[in-house]
Amino acid sequence: MSFISIGDLAQSLQLRRDNARLSARFDELTRELSTGRTARLDDAVGGDYRALAAFDSGIAKARTTLTSLSEFALETDARQTALSSIREATDRVAGQLLLLQGAPRPTLEAEVLSDAAQAFDRAVAQLNTQIGGRSLFAGTRVDGPALPPASDILNSAEAVIVAQGAVTAADIEAALDDWLAPGGDFDTLVYRGGPPVSGDTAGVLSLASVAPTAATPELRGLVKGFVTSALLERGLTTATPEDRETLLRRSGDILLNAREGVLSLQAQVGTMQENLDVAIAETAAERDGLEVARASLTEIDPFEVASEIEAVETQLRSLYVLTSKMSGLSLTDYLR
Repeated sequence: MSFISIGDLAQSLQLRRDNARLSARFDELTRELSTGRTARLDDAVGGDYRALAAFDSGIAKARTTLTSLSEFALETDARQTALSSIREATDRVAGQLLLLQGAPRPTLEAEVLSDAAQAFDRAVAQLNTQIGGRSLFAGTRVDGPALPPASDILNSAEAVIVAQGAVTAADIEAALDDWLAPGGDFDTLVYRGGPPVSGDTAGVLSLASVAPTAATPELRGLVKGFVTSALLERGLTTATPEDRETLLRRSGDILLNAREGVLSLQAQVGTMQENLDVAIAETAAERDGLEVARASLTEIDPFEVASEIEAVETQLRSLYVLTSKMSGLSLTDYLR
């Protein structure tokens, strides 16, 4: 009959405790090596989590700002694309209309006016561009189009001309000026958007200038030129053929001058794009800096951890040798 002394039992219990401690530390170290972060966060921050919380808050804020900036940059790029398309169409149609001056060419005139009417349709579509369900040229009212269909715009302009009994070139142009004047039918009956978005309500918009709307003064000349040519294509009544010829020439001149307004808007939007690029780069750098600073609180030295893993493995093997002598365990059984 064999006996186990109290001393042997105590030694066996201590060996088990050492095994559990070393095994837990081994698992902890291997996890640190795989993640690159300490498993003992409380020790790393000295029990004070305020700095870590500040970094987390700053990183979250920077990420939110980056999302907003990126979304607005996407909208701004779309605005620039729309304005570029409108300017190109304006240049083309203006040139074609100015070529009609001189001897009557009915067939060419019909083709040019048809192209002008189609260009107006496309310009209206460009000003109704939406990104993510947000209308880009509707000011604060982003949930709907900035303008009605081109045909409705022409109906509104024609109604004013008819109401004023305008049939001469001068009277028709004056009627269109009244229609487009601030507070006129274009503002009250045609434009469906809201006032321009200011920096106070836009947040990231304060980085640049106010985003243009379809009712901005720089686009009034463009609308007037396109509407004049489109109404002529419709068969607008004029007092004499000379009045029609004058309106043809005037529509080309108006569109040619209107390109300056579009270029001005493109310059404004270009400034927005530049400012947004800078803001995005600065915010991304701020986020990266905060992430690096946060990581410095929790990151581990992989070489030190690898060395400690090796030391723990050595201790486990030594512990195995002692334990196996007492219990006859194999290494496989011991490590289970």
